[in-house]
Amino acid sequence: LKEIIENGRCIEDTLDAHYLRVTILFACEEREEAYITCREVLSQLKERIPNSLGIKELTAVIQETGGMLARMSVDDLSEMKETENTSLQFTLKFYTLSCFIS
Repeated sequence: LKEIIENGRCIEDTLDAHYLRVTILFACEEREEAYITCREVLSQLKERIPNSLGIKELTAVIQETGGMLARMSVDDLSEMKETENTSLQFTLKFYTLSCFIS
């Protein structure tokens, strides 16, 4: 994994290796290193992760997301196509891992 991560030409070349590494770190109960790695990868994927999120900001995010989903019908959701954007797929995977780790 180390060789793949170090020799990748771009972040997209290393996403599978990073994902596997974080999964292994989490399984070995090395949560802090796993979380730090997730944050670093998400940062390289141009995601901005705040150091902290207050209850006010969190409530606003939840309300915005909930409102967006509430406006969608079951048909709207079922008609949505799966994204072919690999970076976006990995962004969601790393956010999911971050939630489990923290």
